[in-house]
Amino acid sequence: MSLEHTYVAIFEFFQAVAGVFSTRGKARATAAVVADLLWKPFDLRFRNVVDKINFHQGIVREELDFTVMTKIQDDIEALQDIQAELATRKAQQEIFSISFQAAEKIRQADKWSVDGGPEFDHVVIVSCRGIIEKKRNGVFKYIHLTARKFAQNGPDGQCQRPPLLPKELIAKATIAIRCVSYLASKVP
Repeated sequence: MSLEHTYVAIFEFFQAVAGVFSTRGKARATAAVVADLLWKPFDLRFRNVVDKINFHQGIVREELDFTVMTKIQDDIEALQDIQAELATRKAQQEIFSISFQAAEKIRQADKWSVDGGPEFDHVVIVSCRGIIEKKRNGVFKYIHLTARKFAQNGPDGQCQRPPLLPKELIAKATIAIRCVSYLASKVP
């Protein structure tokens, strides 16, 4: 809007200047123009028009500055939102990393892998209920720490090993021996 007023004032200025040099579309004589300018100098005659132009020019500058500042403020707010989201994601990633490391340590300390062994029958798993739990990936997890300790050391402190069996039956026999030994002992 102010830019429009600035152009209108500039147009008025040029109209007034043209009015000094001509009347009703006809050029004025040089002597008349000089006399007119001496009687009312150029700067006094157009001071009002120049003041309007300067006023509207200042308003246009303020509007442009305001627009730029608003854009900068919006960009800063968007940047702060992005930084807050990144900080949240970083904190979540750190929590997940710590949780994963803790879970990995627990899994390593609490697993008994039976790689290379056959799938275990449901009967063996049922007989060991309360001692171990079969996970989806085929890894057995001890539910009680005492069961794990007992299975590793046995009641007399030595690790129990199954008799010589074919490779596909060793894991099944090991679980059965340890389950029976655990159930037969007085481990709480």
